[in-house]
Amino acid sequence: MKNFYELLGVNSNANDEEIKSAYKAKAKDYHPDKNKGSKASDEMFKMINEAKDTLLDPMKRLSYDYKIGVKTTTLFSKNNAIANQSNAKKIVAVGLLAFLGGLFLGSFRSNK
Repeated sequence: MKNFYELLGVNSNANDEEIKSAYKAKAKDYHPDKNKGSKASDEMFKMINEAKDTLLDPMKRLSYDYKIGVKTTTLFSKNNAIANQSNAKKIVAVGLLAFLGGLFLGSFRSNK
């Protein structure tokens, strides 16, 4: 599995601003318009985008960190996205919807 932290050149406890900054620098270097015809640069650009998308999404980041064995306690610091109240509300809302959806589907299946 690719190490997205190493790919972007940040620590595993990097906050969103550090990740965005590292992404912008790497994306500029490997952008397809700058490296026309280079398959290696094209692949690197795709991996950099995947790293950014994963590390900036709190739930994807938790899952990714678990898979690679990174301790995730830093994700709950006040400077990080998961501590942001609006993101926390979204996470709770998604969890609640998933729970309710499971209840609905469970009752629907049991009626067959």
